[in-house]
This record gives sequence, structure tokens and C-alpha cells, in this order.
Amino acid sequence: MPFYVGRWWYNSTRYQKDHILNPTMSTFFKNIREHISQRNLIELLTAASEFAEDDLKYRPADEAALKALVEKIRRVSQIYANDMFSAPKKFTGKDVWKANILLHAHFFRVKIDDGELADQQQQVVMTALTLVHRGLLQISTTHNWYTCSTLLMNISQMLVQGVYCYDAPLIQLPGITWENQPKIFKEKNLYSNHQLMRMTAGEQRKALSLLNDKQFEEAIQVAKTIPRLEIARVLLTVVGDKAITPASIVTLIVKVRIANAPNKIVPRGKGVAVADIEDISEEDTAAIENFVADFGKREKETKQTPPEAYCPYFAGRKDSQWWLSFANYQSGKL
Repeated sequence: MPFYVGRWWYNSTRYQKDHILNPTMSTFFKNIREHISQRNLIELLTAASEFAEDDLKYRPADEAALKALVEKIRRVSQIYANDMFSAPKKFTGKDVWKANILLHAHFFRVKIDDGELADQQQQVVMTALTLVHRGLLQISTTHNWYTCSTLLMNISQMLVQGVYCYDAPLIQLPGITWENQPKIFKEKNLYSNHQLMRMTAGEQRKALSLLNDKQFEEAIQVAKTIPRLEIARVLLTVVGDKAITPASIVTLIVKVRIANAPNKIVPRGKGVAVADIEDISEEDTAAIENFVADFGKREKETKQTPPEAYCPYFAGRKDSQWWLSFANYQSGKL
């Protein structure tokens, strides 16, 4: 019993409340900056102590497989991303380098032949997503850094979808690859999934003529499931006041609708009156105040399951998530 109690105490003191190692958060706090590049953010992410743990750390036996993987990544990155993959300059440990290689192999969808290394890559990706959401992004948003936070949101998408920065959204679809996506864009001027779904069936087939019939059907079926968001209403208000005055506390209310959602809101109570913010006038301060006061109650009385994200390169089920940023572009602050 003392052994198990001791092990529990040791582990509990090693981690933050968000289950991130204390040395990792220390590294993040010391090195994250408001104006930082996406490359440097990824390097900082791979400097996390989690990647030096026994199950993920660098081993001399990995050297040959990692070297071969680096060459593949460099070829792909130079051709399709106009960016040469290279070792981190600030964080030079072998554990950091290994994590960096595995992440970039994921971003560029480079196949890993070594089975054990492929399993470790999936662990690295899932760990990295937790570190971005609960570590780096929390620090950045606490400082109200708009640019840094946006880059971290991009990295989150890169981890989930297995894409590199600024990739066309179309590459999320099955059958769309690094090789054929530039050709589709150049010849058909097709860049996004929503752009594809606005076409007629004939136009879609013509735009994706590089795919065979089976690949085309799969691509269209997945494209139909990707949520299409619509901002139904945006309201800035001072609750209880008709005017927004200097130094007042402003409430931002946003209603976002999933236009093609497969699931509908399911009421969990009887006789629940749900006010619609779209029907409330900006001048009706009493109705706005009641809406804000009742918001928590409405959340308990209604439930909506977010659609599952299509992410074949991510190990595990992932619900769809969206980021809503409210920022001052002049100051660069959230």
C-alpha cells in the first residue's frame, strides 16, 4: 500500500491540473511570445517533457528509421510546401528532434514503415493536441494574443486532419492528395469543400475529373458531412443599458447555425420556452437581459451532439469543434 500511495503522490505532483507535466508548462511560459512564427510554435510544442517520457523518447535504435523519414519529409515539403524541413535551432535535444520528425510526417502524410514508430507517432499527435489546447493556447489567450492564438488554432487543425499550414481545405477529402490537389486548383479553380458543394452534380464530376468514379463518390459523401456554418446573429450589448459607454462591460452574443447538421437539438425538459436571439431587437434591453439570464438554464434543458469530424489520419474519434475569436485588429489583442 505505501508503494502505491507513494507512486500516486509522485505522479500527482509532477502534473498540472490539466494533466500536463510541470516542466512542460514552465518551458511553454518561458518561451512563448506574442509575435512568434508557426514553425517556432511547433518547435516549442515538441520541446514538451511528455516527448521525453519512456514510451516516446528517442532511442538509438530509432536512428536509421528517423533518418530515412527525414529525407522523405524534406522531399515532400520542398515540392509541395515550398519549405525545407530542418532541425529546430533552439531546442536541440534528440527527443525534441524525434517528436518534430513524427509530427511533420503526420502533417505531410508521409507513410512510416516501422510499425513501432508509427504507433508512437499516433501517441505524439494525440499528446500534441492536448498540449496545444490545454497548454499553449491557454497561455496565449490569457495574454489576449490574437495572432499567436490563431496560429495555435491552425496547428490544432493540422494535428487533427494531417495537413500542413495553409493547405487547401479540399485536401481533407478522400482521394485528394498532395499530387492532384494543385492540378485541381490550377485547372478548375477549386479550393474548398464548400465551394465544391455549391456546384451541380455535373460540375462536381468535371471539377474532380482526376478521380475515378469510386474515389469521386467517396469524396462527395464526405464533403456532404463536413459542417457548413452560418452566423445567424451577432449582438454586442451592455446588459440593462441601451448604449455602450466607455469602460462598460460588453456582452457578445453570437448565434451560429450548422446549416447541414445531421442531428437536431433534443429537448430534455417539458414546457421549456427557448427564446431566439434572432427575434430580439437590439433596443429591447429587457428581452436581452432575460436571454442572458436564462442562457445557463437553456443549456441544461437542451442538448446537441456535435457531428463527428472526418479525420482518418487522427487516431480516435473526434467531435467537430469551432473557434470563435473576438479581436481588435489594430492592437492585435483578443
